[in-house]
Amino acid sequence: MRSFFSIGLALALTTLLGAQTARKAATLLEPVKPIEIADPGATILSFLHRSGATEVFLKGTRLAPQAQGRLKVESKEGYLELDANRNSLTGLPRPFGFGRDFLTYVLWAVTPDGEAENLGEILFSETAPDQTTGLNVSTPNQTFWLMATAEPHFAVSEPSNLVVLVSQGQQDLLTSNKALPVKGPLIYYTHFDSYSRGTAAPLPRGVSTELLQARKAVELAENAGILKTPTPAGQEPLPDEKRTRDTLALAKDFLARAELLARQTAIQQQRESIQFARTAAQTAEDARALATGAVGQVYIRQLLREIDSAEAEIKRLTQLGEDQKAEIARLGQRIQELDRQVAELTRSRQEAIARLEQELAALRGENARLAGQMTTLRSEMDSLRRELERWRADAARLGSERDKLAQDRERICGELRRQLEALGSLRNEGGRIVLTLASDILFDFNRYDLRDTAREQLAKLAMLQILIFRDVPVRYEGHTDLVGAEDYNQWLSEQRALSVAQYLLTQRRQLYKDDPRAAQLSHEMSAVEQLLAMDAARSKTSHASRQALLTQVSDLVAGLGFRHPVVDEKGKNEKNRRVEVIFAETKGSSVTSLCEPPAATP
Repeated sequence: MRSFFSIGLALALTTLLGAQTARKAATLLEPVKPIEIADPGATILSFLHRSGATEVFLKGTRLAPQAQGRLKVESKEGYLELDANRNSLTGLPRPFGFGRDFLTYVLWAVTPDGEAENLGEILFSETAPDQTTGLNVSTPNQTFWLMATAEPHFAVSEPSNLVVLVSQGQQDLLTSNKALPVKGPLIYYTHFDSYSRGTAAPLPRGVSTELLQARKAVELAENAGILKTPTPAGQEPLPDEKRTRDTLALAKDFLARAELLARQTAIQQQRESIQFARTAAQTAEDARALATGAVGQVYIRQLLREIDSAEAEIKRLTQLGEDQKAEIARLGQRIQELDRQVAELTRSRQEAIARLEQELAALRGENARLAGQMTTLRSEMDSLRRELERWRADAARLGSERDKLAQDRERICGELRRQLEALGSLRNEGGRIVLTLASDILFDFNRYDLRDTAREQLAKLAMLQILIFRDVPVRYEGHTDLVGAEDYNQWLSEQRALSVAQYLLTQRRQLYKDDPRAAQLSHEMSAVEQLLAMDAARSKTSHASRQALLTQVSDLVAGLGFRHPVVDEKGKNEKNRRVEVIFAETKGSSVTSLCEPPAATP
């Protein structure tokens, strides 16, 4: 019984392996699809060799009923030249209105056998968005019909199924140089008919059309044919497959260079970005064509490789069958021996039969269990594929949201920086950011108490400090006019730095009232308030106490007297009567603010 079961299992495995190979072939191969144009006026035209110029009219389809155009067609030595003047093609809607996969229009020449040739991109004028630019192209074909389609990029090798313009017959053309009409259906063939249709999201601002097309070309190539799935584990890629994957990698490299240059502001760098973007689109389309059609034999070779493995398995199972036949022969002899013993074992025969039937039932149950496990595994694989698609969609959505947040952040940070610069002059000293507060708002001559206007400006600075330099160490340095004794000006400059520090520390203490840092701020505030309470006379009599307090806040405030004037002249000068707010170098510090510190103003 075990021998018969082994033979049946071997045959079942062989059948299953063949079915799996057939299913894989059906999913890998992407058949070309015919598309027929039913416009009653559309006609295949055959242009007489070297017969001069004529005109061909194009009419909008139901997708673009307002569109129309005309082309001059001239037969020359060995080719036909097609020429459209500026705005000869009118009424075309913007292509992205058809769906997120459509970014431009392409003109095609289609031969009677359905082969479509990409003649070139139809561009809209930069100065007049509702008008098209001129188009001058050529084709070696003498007999064809023309159409324009909405496409994801200019370099597509096969047309989409969104036809917006179709060439018409010349029966109403008032000229003796007419092309010969050719009877037959207007059919073309394509692998590309699964683009995303429907309402598209607005195009991102500040991104060139060429860069958008390059991104879309790489995206389509990544999801085409053999590029959708990695090379099976343990197998080296076939030469054509390796070429296809290398071509896609090259396209991604060109796209990365275009993206990098697009973030620059120089005109030359923008032009180079466009050039690399167009090269990326062309290379990505080459990879896509290889993945879906030109190397279709890769699929066949992969299947042949699997068939070879299957044949080896069949050979092994065949040998196993031969071994089983020998085992059957041996068992036959044993049965004969048992037959001779049947008479003696009649009473135990039913018991033996029952035991064998139990074994058979167990084997059948095991077979059913294995079949159930296979069904469950297939269901789990389908579920995993759907989950992967959801992850990819979520990744695309999150990428779009991330780009928008980055743009919003840059706009907000720019506004914060402009407001910071409005409070005074801003410079960079060895990595430190130094803000010299506007000298005409802080103090009166020989005073250190803040003017009312100074408090308004410092309130703005306090808010900007929280937003931009939330956890960056800050130092306040006071200066005086070139008037009076040095020791008095030293005291006055310290008091001025302390006045500004006291105001801003009060604001920060409100922010950190429930934070462990509040204790440190309270300690600094206590020292600052004691120092501010010491007038010039008391500072002299309590010199040691004052110096001890200044040492406690030496990292926070400093008075420089009149030793570093902005304007080197004796007397009163508001530019010398100032306080400089110094934000420490941020490299290596724990900046948790929304923005990085602003660049220094030259």
